[in-house]
Amino acid sequence: FTPFTAPLAELGDALQLEEQQQDLCGLVAQDPKYKELVHLIIVRYDFLFDRVETYADGFQDFVKIYNENQSLQDPSVTFADAELDHFRDALGKYKQQMEDIKEMGRSKDIGFFRLDC
Repeated sequence: FTPFTAPLAELGDALQLEEQQQDLCGLVAQDPKYKELVHLIIVRYDFLFDRVETYADGFQDFVKIYNENQSLQDPSVTFADAELDHFRDALGKYKQQMEDIKEMGRSKDIGFFRLDC
């Protein structure tokens, strides 16, 4: 490696890489095209995160369903004195909940995010 490293060793401290690097970073950060690109990236990220949050808010209905179903006792106790129509309505509601969950799918792609449902 000597042929490659010898010229750099001869320069010694003449290379002020840290200062040059800081200057380069400053120059890049001040470039109008760079600023515009960074701004567009930030706007896009904000938009995607808003879409993810909106999608996640849709799960509040499923949390509500889960809590309702958790409070359900043994159907023979809950519907012991109920009329047949009341039991039929509850069964229809339960079937609809199952269909809604199946329609949700296993995952959702939003931009470069893959959300596990």
